[in-house]
Amino acid sequence: MVARTLAGCPAKDVKAFVADLKAKPGKRNFGSLGSGSSPHVAAKLLKKMTILMPCM
Repeated sequence: MVARTLAGCPAKDVKAFVADLKAKPGKRNFGSLGSGSSPHVAAKLLKKMTILMPCM
């Protein structure tokens, strides 16, 4: 999986990226090709693995 951020993003690695997401809940978003696409599923998996989203 390849993740891309905008130039102004303070995170320079995955650990910093996850820390930034946790510090600002609900302030970040992502784009994908649509529900069920590989990027969409990968983003949901990242959220679940990093405890950004409660398990259901």
